[in-house]
Amino acid sequence: FPSHDKITCWGERAEVTITGTPDGTVTYGLNGVDQQVVLSSLGNAKITTPTLSSSNPIYRYELKYVMAKTPSCGQTISGTVELKGNEMPTASISANDTICMGTSGKVTITGTKESTVTYLEDGVRKTVTLGATGTAVLTTPSLTVNSVFMLESIKKQELPGNATSPVCSQLLSARSEVVVLTLPNVSVTSLPDLCSGTQGQVLFTGTPNGQVTYRKNNGVDESLKLDVNGQYTNIVT
Repeated sequence: FPSHDKITCWGERAEVTITGTPDGTVTYGLNGVDQQVVLSSLGNAKITTPTLSSSNPIYRYELKYVMAKTPSCGQTISGTVELKGNEMPTASISANDTICMGTSGKVTITGTKESTVTYLEDGVRKTVTLGATGTAVLTTPSLTVNSVFMLESIKKQELPGNATSPVCSQLLSARSEVVVLTLPNVSVTSLPDLCSGTQGQVLFTGTPNGQVTYRKNNGVDESLKLDVNGQYTNIVT
């Protein structure tokens, strides 16, 4: 067996090698269940684990007995190794954000702590680290058009900087968009001068369903709401 335990990722298989007397039969335990394997003429046998997963995150191998082919001599042996699976990192992205033209939007990526996420921002590939909180908030510049974010992949190394520590990674496909709303507008049109004592009309035209605040004769603020066609007619006397 190797002299140290081995760490891999969920969804992957791992391998151990038993070395000993050529053609010998080795009895070993796998998570407490006895198994046997015959060594090759070179005195080794490679054993591949089942897929490591959340339900089977560890496979523990324990040497117990070896029997030579000729003569049939055997002895008790010892040695253990554990193959451990790390959880695959995952990440998601917040729902679409809606902003007014000329302002900034925010997108939040949430996932496995201390992992690195690769994403596209309007087609430009970038990376961000999800730190100790497992979140990263991305702020756009001031926008005049929609901005699209797409998650591509995520990776995490159990022991950063350790060459023997596995990097677990997987592809992502989540998407979020910062939607830019056009700024509302309004204009006002009045009829020509009126005779004293008669009524006139003032037509407000602008963004449908817009709320308009205005003053008449420099008085107090008044408000009105444009209809679905973006119009409102005000009668003046």
